[in-house]
Amino acid sequence: MIKEPEIKFLRLVTGEDIIGLIQEIPKDDFDEWHYRIQDPMKIVYLSNPIAPTRMSISLMQWIFSRICTEQMFKIYTNEVLTVGIPSASIIEYYNEALDRIDRHEEVIDDNTTIDEDELIESIKDYFKKDTETVH
Repeated sequence: MIKEPEIKFLRLVTGEDIIGLIQEIPKDDFDEWHYRIQDPMKIVYLSNPIAPTRMSISLMQWIFSRICTEQMFKIYTNEVLTVGIPSASIIEYYNEALDRIDRHEEVIDDNTTIDEDELIESIKDYFKKDTETVH
């Protein structure tokens, strides 16, 4: 029986921490056991310049929607170290980040071309505003 998708945390063998709407898909005749993840966000850990003993986190799209408009991905279980349920504050932060991304994408014209350096600076500026200190 396939469970309903829920917001979960994955730590991948690559060291990446991902949060998203995740559904476990059991092995069948067509495919191996895997996770289906919708709207995955990568957790980015940042040192806090104001309080050096604390870390801040930021969320960013795991694969930018400008690269892949379909934000549903398959991750095989052999690529995952652990799975967990995030704290309520992280789930709230995830939902807020998705809302901001949706609003941001509404104002971007698909025909817009952006220089790579401009894109990187824009991403840094965007996530600089959206950091949260986690204790």
